[in-house]
Amino acid sequence: MKKLAYFKIAAISFSALLLVYIFHSAFAVPDLQSLVEEFTGNFTEDYFTSSSQAASASLAQENKCSELIPGHNLASANRANIIIVGFGYNSAASNGGEIVKQIADYVVDWQAERYGLFSVEPFKSNKDKFNVWYINESYPLSACSDVGSWDKYGGCEDVESVLSQCPQTNQYVFYLANALFRSTGGNPAQLSVIYRDDLRCEDIGKCQNLRDISILHNPCVTPNSYRYQRDFPQDVNNDGTINNLDLLFGINCPYLETQGCTGQDYSLMACDDELIKFDTHVDKIFVHEFGHQFGDLRDESVGALGDQPLDPSGNSNTNCLSFSSLDECRQKAPWKNLIGNGCGKDGVVDCTNPDGSHKPGSTAEVDCYFGCKFTGTYRSIDEGIMKKLDCKPYVFGLYNEKLIKEKLDAFTGNLSKPDLIVTDINIEKRPGDAANYIYVNVKNIGGNALPANQPVRITIKDKNNGKIYESGLTDNIVAGYSKEVSSAKPIPEKATRKYNLEATVDANNVYAESNETNNSLLKTITIVKDVPKPDLTVTDVTYTIKKVVIAKKNYQSITFNITYKNSGNIAITKPFYAAVKSGKTDDYPLNNGWVAKKLIGASVGKPIKIGQEYKVSVGAYSLSFGKKLKNDFSFYIDRALPFGGVNDNRISESNEENNLLIKNISIN
Repeated sequence: MKKLAYFKIAAISFSALLLVYIFHSAFAVPDLQSLVEEFTGNFTEDYFTSSSQAASASLAQENKCSELIPGHNLASANRANIIIVGFGYNSAASNGGEIVKQIADYVVDWQAERYGLFSVEPFKSNKDKFNVWYINESYPLSACSDVGSWDKYGGCEDVESVLSQCPQTNQYVFYLANALFRSTGGNPAQLSVIYRDDLRCEDIGKCQNLRDISILHNPCVTPNSYRYQRDFPQDVNNDGTINNLDLLFGINCPYLETQGCTGQDYSLMACDDELIKFDTHVDKIFVHEFGHQFGDLRDESVGALGDQPLDPSGNSNTNCLSFSSLDECRQKAPWKNLIGNGCGKDGVVDCTNPDGSHKPGSTAEVDCYFGCKFTGTYRSIDEGIMKKLDCKPYVFGLYNEKLIKEKLDAFTGNLSKPDLIVTDINIEKRPGDAANYIYVNVKNIGGNALPANQPVRITIKDKNNGKIYESGLTDNIVAGYSKEVSSAKPIPEKATRKYNLEATVDANNVYAESNETNNSLLKTITIVKDVPKPDLTVTDVTYTIKKVVIAKKNYQSITFNITYKNSGNIAITKPFYAAVKSGKTDDYPLNNGWVAKKLIGASVGKPIKIGQEYKVSVGAYSLSFGKKLKNDFSFYIDRALPFGGVNDNRISESNEENNLLIKNISIN
């Protein structure tokens, strides 16, 4: 197999921005070089003991490209394919596939439980634009060279035979290697992920040995213990050797041991026997390196190793750009319209203290900040993922997110071909047409639209008698959208009929679809032919009052004028009643109160026509003179007490529930 370039010009992981040169000048360390050589030598020897070329060859014998998120991947979709490959996690007892999957799950962080890739925007909101794969068996570490110390860049042999089993388009490959080297963000990106099965939670007490490294007089275990162990290694677990297990203590102790170190805030505060077996901040390194690999973002750390006076790529569509001054940056930077956003009031830089320091949580405010991967350049936020792994808030920054989103826009997340399905079938009338037509709803669930202005044939077959109704689309349907079309001709009118309708879109199979087996839908619909019926409603009520004398007593006689209407679709030629009920009042203390009815309709010799209003007077309610009345009265049409009697509901209507109007009658 051919060797890959070592990506020495690739972006360097923030975790590799070491303080070794500062320490060299600040301390007089006796025989430091020999100590580092011993430390480095032990790492190298430790990693190469289980390698085997035969194990590498076995990987190509079967498909090892596995889904990391079961049921999510769509191999033929227009998506970015993240592929994670492991080196050096195999042993005599295991092919290492489970370890690779465990680390891959941790760094991908699909459920956003830590600080992995899909915990941070814009990736968190665009899961549908990614497939995530891993090779479920580890390559031996002998496939890698230039590893064993922090100043090496790592170079693992090409694994084309295995990668060919994964989707071949839009590959973003990550090599995870169980060795010490400088993580890089090319394609493939390469991450140094130390793994030791013999590290246990019960060993946390040994973190105390990192509290007082003799050279640095460390007061507590901090994130810098990782760097200290690489630069000034010590035997943390007191087993007489300095190796990668001691380095792993340096990586994970700050995440596990907090006594004596106030204010520490890390993603892993409780011990987990599985997680502490590998680098617990590799999720943040993965996100940082993916920012390089996918987003083409530069390191935003000031003074990074490998600084150059200018960006040799000449790329103006990135996060680190050269300007002559702060003023020029604020006037010309592509993020100038975002300045002031990200903290406080949008458009105003208002999250810094008078001394220039940041208020808590304000390091993501957009402005022009001097210093980046290349000298003479400016960045858009002070501290983000491309500068500091433990940045707070944990974000790329608004402008960097914009750059990543522009890359994401190349992926639809869906299948690359159209895919037409029938989602529903109905029988309805067209506006202004009394006939029934078949309506078919068609949706494109694929990734691309149909060609514009190309007809799509739709057939609707009545499976009861074999009759076929034709329809069609003349305009395209974009991905994810639906259209409703109707049959060209109406269906036959019959009193009642059950239809077994099968609608098929692209019936003549003209268009290539991602799925050619889902173009039809069968639905049973029963149609009851409309029978013309009237529909009586009370639309208004007024009243008149006159003085009357009954048994030498004065009363106010109230007559109610009921306006009613036939809102149905046929005239009424039969008689029916209008009725009024008052309910209990002082003058009518029985349960129903005052009740009156009047026969109307054909009894007066005229039919009740469609849509025409009529009036009928019903009375009279006798109100004792000088008394007040305030009561709800019920006004009925085609109803009469007793309900259900011979005078009630004489007319068969299309709606039998709208014959009542209740109105409050108030007379002072």
